[in-house]
Amino acid sequence: MAQPRAPKDSAATEKILRAAETLFALHGIEKASLRDITALAGVNVASVNYHFGSKEVLVEAVFAKLAERVNASRTRALEAVCAEAAGQGCVASVEQVVKVFLAPYLSPNEQTHGELLAQFLLLNRLSPSPVTTKIMVEHFDPMARKFIGALANALPGTSLKTLYWRYNFMATTVFMSVTDKARESRLARLSEGVADPGDRAELETALIEFLAAAMRGPST
Repeated sequence: MAQPRAPKDSAATEKILRAAETLFALHGIEKASLRDITALAGVNVASVNYHFGSKEVLVEAVFAKLAERVNASRTRALEAVCAEAAGQGCVASVEQVVKVFLAPYLSPNEQTHGELLAQFLLLNRLSPSPVTTKIMVEHFDPMARKFIGALANALPGTSLKTLYWRYNFMATTVFMSVTDKARESRLARLSEGVADPGDRAELETALIEFLAAAMRGPST
């Protein structure tokens, strides 16, 4: 894989990264052209090659930066709920752990980042590449182990093997659910608007209830 070139102008580099992140979130990675990205950034098309070397390296840089930001926030939140529970002589509940997991996708301040994160995870599932795999290994696998550890503390009678399965099912459920946000979504159509994934508060409540129950379910 090509390596990013040393930035010649940090201000221009940051403009390109912000523009790419915005357009990836709005249109997806494939549909966001370099011309559109550089137009939004206010730089010329050659700037991407000048600062990054290729669109592939730009994609990696955008998602690596997003992963660092999201997982730093998640780590702080997870440590906070675990510390608060420990101060009360208990452990963080399954619901608390799941709520922290959901935050990047459903918190109002994280809407754009959450949608982009969900797109990245779907991309890695559907069309894994050296770029997506590298980011998953470096940024998301360590975070997953932190969540699995917190769930293990909350569910002492559940085997670690079962928790790995259930974490995987939780992650898939979440990013499939949060990407179904349009009013014309299948869920809205099936329910005739009664269940609206566009209502993020309702979606969060439903996901926490479902995922916590699934985590606590019996296992063989």
